[in-house]
Amino acid sequence: MNTTDFYKEGYCLALQNAKTLFSMANTASLESNFGIACSLNILASEEVLKASFLLIKYYYPEGKINEFDNIFRKHTVKHDQLKQYVEFQIKMQVDIKSFVVTYLPIINSLQDITPILPEQKKQEINELVGTIALFKKHSELSLDINGIFSWLENANTDKNRGFYVDRSKDKWLSPNHITKQKFDMERKFTEAFIEYVENIEQLFSVYARVKKIS
Repeated sequence: MNTTDFYKEGYCLALQNAKTLFSMANTASLESNFGIACSLNILASEEVLKASFLLIKYYYPEGKINEFDNIFRKHTVKHDQLKQYVEFQIKMQVDIKSFVVTYLPIINSLQDITPILPEQKKQEINELVGTIALFKKHSELSLDINGIFSWLENANTDKNRGFYVDRSKDKWLSPNHITKQKFDMERKFTEAFIEYVENIEQLFSVYARVKKIS
């Protein structure tokens, strides 16, 4: 297995594990175990973050991700890792918007001559039309990435609170004290993050095909 395929396999495994943890979190919440549910939800989000970095390494193997190995060895989400991801997302949004602006007029012109083209070329143009639509949709997505990462950056304490009974001076802290409202709010972050990363994978895959055609 070559290096890029290795990263793709890692991405798929991490994302699937994130979905499994997310499912377990939802199951725990149905049994009113909201502390455990919140902790599993945080673990799921950390796995999604790991999957997203592996996806970047797969499509951009020459790109440098600081402390990449620590993503697998440390059980906290570090500010530097989150900052890199936010910066990458911002750059990708800019690149996608630029791609749409550049290729949309070309696609519109090609559609005008589509009726006289061979069937294979028609199919390729239709794929490009779909690709531009997909890219345009993604460029208009509004995901609270900073909100998600602000939550994750400080989530390790919450993760432990959901699993263990602890003491703060003369007060006991129990997983049973964590509320359904807290879990419901944080679940939305994880669900949105999973969908977002899957959408990015689709964009990368389509973009790779477009480059071959063009």
